[in-house]
Amino acid sequence: MNSSQGAFKDLLLTALLVMLMMLVYSAKVKSEEYRDVFDGQGKDAITLAHEISSHAANLFAVQDFAALNQLDDDYRLSQARLPDGRWKITFIYSYLSKLSNKVTNNINAKESVDAWQEKFRLVEQWLKATPEHPAPYIAKAELLIVYAWHARGSGWAKNVSNEQWQKFRSRIAQARKVLEYSSLVSGNHPNWFVKMEVIAKAQHWSEAEFTQLYDSAVALYPNYYFIHFAAASYFQPRWHGSKKALRQFVENAVAQSKAQEGLTLYARLYWSQLWALKDNTFAQGYAQWPQMKQGFDDIMTDYPDSKWNLNAFAFYACTAKDWQTTKQLISRLNNAPLLKIWGSTSKYQQCDKMSLSNESTLDQV
Repeated sequence: MNSSQGAFKDLLLTALLVMLMMLVYSAKVKSEEYRDVFDGQGKDAITLAHEISSHAANLFAVQDFAALNQLDDDYRLSQARLPDGRWKITFIYSYLSKLSNKVTNNINAKESVDAWQEKFRLVEQWLKATPEHPAPYIAKAELLIVYAWHARGSGWAKNVSNEQWQKFRSRIAQARKVLEYSSLVSGNHPNWFVKMEVIAKAQHWSEAEFTQLYDSAVALYPNYYFIHFAAASYFQPRWHGSKKALRQFVENAVAQSKAQEGLTLYARLYWSQLWALKDNTFAQGYAQWPQMKQGFDDIMTDYPDSKWNLNAFAFYACTAKDWQTTKQLISRLNNAPLLKIWGSTSKYQQCDKMSLSNESTLDQV
């Protein structure tokens, strides 16, 4: 048996194991042994995501690792989603990614170091308590990745010092080591793949190596959006791709998911890159508004009550200068925009004004 056949066999066995675990979990749910505390009744996705993250952070702080592992199991095996379509499991670990900003803003340098050390101490306690569970390995890798970016900073590469690069690369390498060491335990976890994709981007893996990782991830979790989001980031021109490479990736990903989700992934993928593309989303070579619009229509069909998705739809309609659609969507926001999407009240107000006056340019925005 050659290496590629062996890798395929391992992937097939892992896929079968994941399916078996999901069947067992389904039986558990039907027997009413499990109830999701954050079931979403009457709450929007943003509130629920915050509640899940805060709950996980509290469990972590009081070292209730059994409850953290159970929460991970519940959301991973049920593939439970927020009212906007994102998987709930993502937000179990999001509190770790917020640590960097809290520490960076700390005035006392010693307190900053102590804060990081305390988080790593808790993760090690988690690993010691439950070494057979994937969750603590995912958490440690996530914390190391955040710690690496804390050292590097968010500026352009040309402004990063040699010392910062050294710390960044060392911590990214440690995160990779954690994931590879624990692969038999954590390698079938969706966030194992997401974190490894982030590592691959940071370590400049070749496109062939990255694609192999991505294909393995999608084979197990085709509908876990964050696997696709991390891949889209890899193919950004500022990293290892180009406009053409990003566009080709999006088209291929949509083709594979279209039967199930329509053009949902087209809209979500370009939306996930808002941090990089900003007002250039519809610049030549990037997204096309007709496909983006259809993608949002598909999203709203599946999740009609999501304020998060509705705000994003309106934002992109404005960016694309589709004033009729912008006007229709903004009228449904009841003058309560989500600024995490719009960026500022003035952006929302100007889009509203432009849609009402039906102007043909957005130069003022």
